Amino acid sequence: MIKKTNIPAVPSPRTPIPSQPILRSTSRLSISPASDPPATFHLHEPLNHGEYPTSKSLAMKYSSPPLTRLILPAMPPKPHAPDSLSKLVAELARHRNSFEPRSRKRRQSILCTKIPLKSLSPRSLLQYHDTLLFIDAHPSDQSTRKLTGSELIRIAEYVSERLKQSPEKAHAFRDSALPSSTVEVAFGLSLSEWINTSFPNAIEIHWDENESAGPALDNFLALITSPVQHDGLYDQSVSTKEYFDLARGNASPDQSALAFLINRTRNLKLPDQVAEYLFDSFDLRFDWTIEQTASRTLLRFPVRKTFYHKTELLKSFNIQNHIRKPVENIRRLPKRAAENMIRIARCALATRARETDPVTFANPDEIYLAKLDRGIDVAVFGMRSDRRLPIESFFGYLLAKNGIPAAYGGGWVFLHRCEIGINIFPEMRGGESTYIFAQLLRLYRHMFDVRRFTVDPFQFGADNEEGLNTGAFWFYRRFGFRPIDSELRQSAEHEWQKIKADRTYRTPLRTLRKLATAKLALDLVDDPAQKTTPIPEITQIGLAVTRHIGERFRGNQSKAAHSALRKLRNLTNTTFNETPSANLTPLAAMMIPDLETWSQKDLRTLTTLLRAKSGKREADYVKRTQSHPRWKNALSYLTGPTIGE
Repeated sequence: MIKKTNIPAVPSPRTPIPSQPILRSTSRLSISPASDPPATFHLHEPLNHGEYPTSKSLAMKYSSPPLTRLILPAMPPKPHAPDSLSKLVAELARHRNSFEPRSRKRRQSILCTKIPLKSLSPRSLLQYHDTLLFIDAHPSDQSTRKLTGSELIRIAEYVSERLKQSPEKAHAFRDSALPSSTVEVAFGLSLSEWINTSFPNAIEIHWDENESAGPALDNFLALITSPVQHDGLYDQSVSTKEYFDLARGNASPDQSALAFLINRTRNLKLPDQVAEYLFDSFDLRFDWTIEQTASRTLLRFPVRKTFYHKTELLKSFNIQNHIRKPVENIRRLPKRAAENMIRIARCALATRARETDPVTFANPDEIYLAKLDRGIDVAVFGMRSDRRLPIESFFGYLLAKNGIPAAYGGGWVFLHRCEIGINIFPEMRGGESTYIFAQLLRLYRHMFDVRRFTVDPFQFGADNEEGLNTGAFWFYRRFGFRPIDSELRQSAEHEWQKIKADRTYRTPLRTLRKLATAKLALDLVDDPAQKTTPIPEITQIGLAVTRHIGERFRGNQSKAAHSALRKLRNLTNTTFNETPSANLTPLAAMMIPDLETWSQKDLRTLTTLLRAKSGKREADYVKRTQSHPRWKNALSYLTGPTIGE
């Protein structure tokens, strides 16, 4: 365990699992898809160069021999060889997103064969599973959906039974998130606690071959044990795992080492965010055995009317008109339905080793469900008041296609601007990605009166080779996104003219890297007269506040906050508690030079606005900021001109 020469570990950011980073923070630099470095959401779907210029059971029928004078007895069908079965699975995968008559017929024929699962290799079985998920989300008719549904249930039962009978074969399905499989994950304190409570005995600390979980956890043991126990920590013959077993003693058999650690961490009575940071610093991995209802195989949104694809997938449509189309079927979920949706979202992300704050810290009083076109449902998650951002509002989402989780992401809303991000789950790529993204833009525009969408450079190539190689820049350009930097805007237009002149032309990677040095923006207000005051960058607001506290209060944040609260209280005759709204008061009270000249009406609306930040639903805050012109003007004054506006 602990070596006496060790220096106590310094907390450091959690290192992501190779190919499965953990996505936790509200910061854009911590939200990423699998296999990418920590950053914002990225649309993984490979782009076709021509479109984006850059880089119950039926037996198989066997023909009978011609009739002769000698009538031979009927022979049983010849079983498929494993190799032919894998080819059959691969053929099904090739036909999954084609809806021409021949493909539909062949797809149906393969599904009717009831492929013998025990003859498939784990790799082919996983390919079959993911192909079934895609087809189940994009069925051509009711018969197809019944077949895919029954096959997925058959896979769930087969894998569960196989892993139960032969635990030594569990490695073949590790990290697949199929029923009874084990996924190696790394989550924060709150989500780990939720999983441990929701799925007792299913998640445990991942111990290495020396029964250790790393030096940071070893050093932490001194904080959760009494001084008289400390010398025992230096016994090198006792592993960390053994020490946990010893410390738990006759604890309930339901209390795993992880549960014990969570309990002791909570007993320190630290502020939530400090406890989260401490837990992160342990840099722990967990082994989580997935139960059927949480698995990728069977997790579903609430039942809705199925959309059947009678024709080919929708690839071409008027994007701008679609984004501007109103959304009519959206509602805030009642408490029980909201809690169920939170569970669905947490399972959908966590089983894929993903975590985002709006889902982990979801507010049951602010969960929305939008039923959109072509079988698409989107659940939108507001955050608990104690975890909200001070100025922006982060609303996450989980999107489903015919009830099957297909994509996740979120939008950071500030005044009429929203920075948007998307990640489509691997098994759902190759479908209607353009249409899905258009639906999300449409929904966020309708819900939050967004007039400008922006995209972080990571999504199309900054520190992201995949974004460069797939030509993601051109995907966003198709929606009308353009670089906010005028020079880059000219470069992009020049490059586009080359593409139009020669469809075989490929944009050089060095050019794409240059284009990925600034954000993209999509403006949805055509009339210049309707354009509002330029929206300042959040980073500039943060720097302005820091500068003000440094200059006026010599960096004493506590003194600055008390001064701001006192000033605002005197002006408005209102008492403010230490809530997230108080994070806004230094900005409002200290840095708006003419605040004393505001009318009582403007001050009252400002007070209501600040309180809405920590209110029951954060969407109310968004609406109030958008309808308070003096507030918007004051923010712009604080930071000066905004680049790209």
